[in-house]
Amino acid sequence: MNKQSATVYLREVAHEWGRCLGDAVTAIVGYGSVYEPHFNANESDLNLLILLADNCDIEATRTETIALWDKHQACLKRSPRMVLESVWAKHLMLNPVLLEHFRHTGRLLYGGVRQQDIQLRISMSRKLYWWREAFLCSQALFQVEKRDDLMRLWRQVKKTAEPMPGELVARLGEIWHAFDFPTPPHLQAAPQEVAPYGIQNLIALYSSIDVLVVILGGVEDLLATDWAAVEEQMREQGYNSARVATPIQFYSMLSSYDTLDVQLLTYDYVWGIDIVAEIKPKIANSCYAAARFASDLQVNYFADCYFPHAMSPEHSSHHIHELQNKLLNIRLQNEILTRFALIDPFVAESGALPDREVADSLRIRAIYERLGEWVDYYIDVAHKYGE
Repeated sequence: MNKQSATVYLREVAHEWGRCLGDAVTAIVGYGSVYEPHFNANESDLNLLILLADNCDIEATRTETIALWDKHQACLKRSPRMVLESVWAKHLMLNPVLLEHFRHTGRLLYGGVRQQDIQLRISMSRKLYWWREAFLCSQALFQVEKRDDLMRLWRQVKKTAEPMPGELVARLGEIWHAFDFPTPPHLQAAPQEVAPYGIQNLIALYSSIDVLVVILGGVEDLLATDWAAVEEQMREQGYNSARVATPIQFYSMLSSYDTLDVQLLTYDYVWGIDIVAEIKPKIANSCYAAARFASDLQVNYFADCYFPHAMSPEHSSHHIHELQNKLLNIRLQNEILTRFALIDPFVAESGALPDREVADSLRIRAIYERLGEWVDYYIDVAHKYGE
């Protein structure tokens, strides 16, 4: 399907979805690479955002549209984002680069979008966004399943629809070069006799469960490293994967966006300059990060785990189990933050979640609403500190 056919197809699908949902839907928006130069007919997803009225039953609405997803999933590739209007407004407030992206690529395909006053209380430059994405996608050097993410990022940065050519490390280097920044003196490595893994100009090493985090001086060091040899050694030491970054990339990401990772001690120091120790995270930034996590579950995780299969009882139980695990992670984050006396503990307005004897649809709806309570709670706490 070429680009012109894809845009026509998206509009037709949006109208089909709109007719199915009736008054529950307020707008359907197409977005993403299909409206940008780097659209690739063989690899790019076709993205739909379905905005629903706040008073609709989102669980019942999703159930009504599973047949449509089964019909169109081969072409769409990615589950539509089906979101209440108020939930979407908060998600954009927490993700300023996403807001910019929708303003640039979003196309109204059905209905009408009411003008929303989205007040951004956090900032994130496009450079910082690319740095963070490049850090996450660097796992492609060690995990085959991550290569599609790196290819997608490379096409976005290069603004080309062509498939990504050549070696992965060279393409990651091109992404780094496009958004490179000099390393501040205090983050430059002192001479070491022998660096672990034989890596040239190694600045630091961290571990995050079974992932090794490698901090390098710059693009030249990325290209000069024998990553096959590094992978062999790290797997012998129990690591299953690795991520790679420059000092300023890692420092900027953790100090202004992923600050919650600092306070939750996500990264264990292993060797070199302790960059994380230099970071003094603001409580408000950590609360925004926690709110983003819950909001992402509402907007993205719900869609990705809901639509791939019809809701058989087995799939429904698995879906609920996974969501409850995610809620447990959020609860543990909150307990750590309160234990450090950084914030007041969360108290659910809606009380305890329904138990297993209750219908699955009611349990899923309650989890969705509880995630919304977590988002509101963390946004309120962040506003309270006003940082």
